[in-house]
Amino acid sequence: SGDITEPIQSDYGWHIFQLQGKRPVAPFDKLKSQLEERIMQDERAKIVENAKLAEIKKESGYVEYSSNLDALAQSMDTMVYTGNWNPESAGNLIEPVFRINDKEYSQMDLARFIVQIKRYRREDSFDQIVRRKYDEYSTRELITFEKSRLEEKYPDFKYLMEEYHDGILLF
Repeated sequence: SGDITEPIQSDYGWHIFQLQGKRPVAPFDKLKSQLEERIMQDERAKIVENAKLAEIKKESGYVEYSSNLDALAQSMDTMVYTGNWNPESAGNLIEPVFRINDKEYSQMDLARFIVQIKRYRREDSFDQIVRRKYDEYSTRELITFEKSRLEEKYPDFKYLMEEYHDGILLF
């Protein structure tokens, strides 16, 4: 403790550092989950995630039907806050809210995804709930679509999977 460095030059001038103390670092295994969480919440990770989603949307022919989201929000009632909303009682929720490739996802598909969460905050409007859950649902489905075509899109990945498969069979 108390060691002093030689002068170091940076873009901001000259610096001399003095060691004030040392703290032990936990083993990597214990820090791994915390580090992964911090990385995933970092703004740069969000930028990369959004760029990848935009790429998948473009490649999948993704289409959003936002007016049908509004109609879904209008069909909701306050029972959604307590987890007792039954989307079946909302009438014909058959209109698409988005399309990936040739598959359409209806208002009812999204409504069923919404009711998987049992409670919502009363401060959230129906529009906010629908939009947030729409983003989660469409993202999940876009990722599923992308995973389903990894072997087709990346031949090296396909060969690697075949090697694993054959190796497991031999084992």
